Amino acid sequence: MREDFLHFVWQHRLYDAVQLKTTDGVDLAIRQTGTLNLSSGPDFSEARIEMESTQWIGTVEIHLRSSDWYAHQHDADTAYDTVILHVVYEHDREVTTTQGDAIPTLELKGRIRKELLDRYGQLKNSKSTIPCAHSLHSIAPIQWKAWLDRVLTERLEAKSRDVELHLKHADGHWLQVYYSFLAGYLGGNWNKLPMFELARKLPFVTLGLYKDTPLKREALLLGTAGWIPNASGEPYVQSLEAEYHHLSNKHVIEPIAQRWKTGRVRPDNSPVHRIVQLSGVLGFLEEAFRQLIDTGSFDWSKVDLDISEYWKEYNGFELKKRNRTGRLSSTMSDLLAINVHAPLLFQYGVHTGDISLRERALEGLRTIAPESNRFIREWKTLGLSPDSAADSQAMIELTTRYCTPKKCVICNVGRTIISRA
Repeated sequence: MREDFLHFVWQHRLYDAVQLKTTDGVDLAIRQTGTLNLSSGPDFSEARIEMESTQWIGTVEIHLRSSDWYAHQHDADTAYDTVILHVVYEHDREVTTTQGDAIPTLELKGRIRKELLDRYGQLKNSKSTIPCAHSLHSIAPIQWKAWLDRVLTERLEAKSRDVELHLKHADGHWLQVYYSFLAGYLGGNWNKLPMFELARKLPFVTLGLYKDTPLKREALLLGTAGWIPNASGEPYVQSLEAEYHHLSNKHVIEPIAQRWKTGRVRPDNSPVHRIVQLSGVLGFLEEAFRQLIDTGSFDWSKVDLDISEYWKEYNGFELKKRNRTGRLSSTMSDLLAINVHAPLLFQYGVHTGDISLRERALEGLRTIAPESNRFIREWKTLGLSPDSAADSQAMIELTTRYCTPKKCVICNVGRTIISRA
């Protein structure tokens, strides 16, 4: 048993409340359980209880055992002097405030229904990636859909906090944030961090000076990333070397420190290829951002990237392509829409107070095909297939935030399964 289960039991009054008494025999009535505290301090605030006809208002602390009060050093923390009731599963020791005053204790052992404990135990001890896999059939479709919608919002809120953090580092420059996130997600799981560093070392205000000159952008990006070959006889590469030498001195730019990963990386995902694509999108970045804010979407797969002719034939230095154009694939465009556009638009709405932009971010995900990964395949085996990227994003969040850490008692689905009559 974990404390979050007791939080759930206390918050929803899932215990026998007949003839409640404290551990020292005082009659007790719970008028209000209080509000769950997600920060530091006692677990519930603004609780109201009655003991021997006297009303008490204050905080409630919950533990598996009374002795946990001392294990967590609450006896030496004045923040816990406001506790009016100590709720525990098993009482094994009296507890006191920093002033030595005894705190009334309610023991829940023997007051929680066996079926409730059994259902909780089944979820907690499940070996499945999705602990409630065998009970999902009991969840009404409308409840399932409502929970996915809520979890999707939580995921966008979490991602938008990353956007806000980047915005602070960029001194409020939204185009820099957009550029940074495009760089990171073009880098993929392998090279996201080096791409983020590259975007910091070469800010948009610098590269924007050369938005109409692909060679200069490519020289700055590839040179700062450490990818320009030495002593090459290829005219284009010689031009890169010369431009990088001149521009890096002019703008006082040092190479990035992060190491690139190339092992088992396909040519289409190679750092050189992705950096060139990043250079190619920069000429359209301002227009893309405007369209994103105005309409809620921008399809990068329909843009002819502004890149040097060399890269229309080569995937990397001396690595030829086959039947490729200077465009991002529709798959990559969708990934950018999911992981960059939606969080960016959502946070822009928060930042400007425009609720319609937040709704537009959610609606945009509903127009994109669902992703396919190990999390989604697991849900599909249970007969729950996503209809759009909105659903697949919610399922990913549900798996990673709730299912894997087995936080079933803060999941609406888990709560329903545990507490059903």
